[in-house]
Amino acid sequence: MGRLAYRVRQFAGSLRGGLDDSQRAEIERLLTAEQKLLFAGMAPAYQRHSFVVYRKLLADGCDDLVVLQAGLLHDVGKGNVALPYRVAVVLLGGWWPHLLEILSAESVPGSWRHPFFVAARHAELGAVKLSEAGCGGRLVEIVRAHHGPVSVDHWCRRLQEIDAES
Repeated sequence: MGRLAYRVRQFAGSLRGGLDDSQRAEIERLLTAEQKLLFAGMAPAYQRHSFVVYRKLLADGCDDLVVLQAGLLHDVGKGNVALPYRVAVVLLGGWWPHLLEILSAESVPGSWRHPFFVAARHAELGAVKLSEAGCGGRLVEIVRAHHGPVSVDHWCRRLQEIDAES
């Protein structure tokens, strides 16, 4: 029941608006111009989630700028997937992962299945976007690996843990 309650809270949080002015100002100080454009292209719910991940890293004492940037940009590969797809991904991932795997296997932009592909491969897609925007290799690799095996680096591992629980 704990996981269900978590998902209900996560869904309710996704319905709230975007970030407030003070939060946006905080982000402005951390991201480069290219990174800000990528962040702005994320759905408001992903922006809010990413800000929460960043803030939790900061509260834990992280002072590694690249890891903090990764906290803000780790879901940039998701882009602006519509809410019904986000809900479907969560529900299928929890109760019918094999179907989610089938739906996410194909990448045809414009297809009704494309958002499933994006959700399943957002870490790699985000890494590609960051690389194409000229971001540094370490940031690209942290974003690429944030759903991979548990990192040996303390702050990258903490980012993975916070992301999984937020």
